[in-house]
Amino acid sequence: MGRCRRIVIGKHSGATAIAHVLRESGRDLDPDLAAAMLACVRRKADKIKSRITAMQMVDLYDRMCSGAAGQTLESSEVG
Repeated sequence: MGRCRRIVIGKHSGATAIAHVLRESGRDLDPDLAAAMLACVRRKADKIKSRITAMQMVDLYDRMCSGAAGQTLESSEVG
């Protein structure tokens, strides 16, 4: 009966909208990565001149998380 609502993610989106889409995909936005994720989404949306799909955002987030984990491992191995 009612309208189906969807959140469109693009260069004007905020961290709350990004967190919502990631939550719907079974991921929780790491507060430490929120600002970096927001910047990455905005750059990508501006580059492709289109909105970011949920699948693209999940892929970006997964790559950021694995990159952050790699940096943590590297920094702990140095010491």
